[in-house]
Amino acid sequence: PTPTLTPALATATPFPQPTITLPPPTATPTITAEGSSLRGFNPGLSLGLLAIVIAIGGAIWWRFSRRNKVV
Repeated sequence: PTPTLTPALATATPFPQPTITLPPPTATPTITAEGSSLRGFNPGLSLGLLAIVIAIGGAIWWRFSRRNKVV
């Protein structure tokens, strides 16, 4: 049985996207005052955001490059 949230996300996006699971409230990124945001940041969340940015940018770039290509 598939959850009802997955088809809604799949139909809302025009291009395929990896399934993104939100971290539990205890895994929220904590940035300490003294320092390193990379140490306090959730690595799974940053990788998920990076994957989304790459997927969106790649889809847009591919679509425009195909449209503007003169054959």
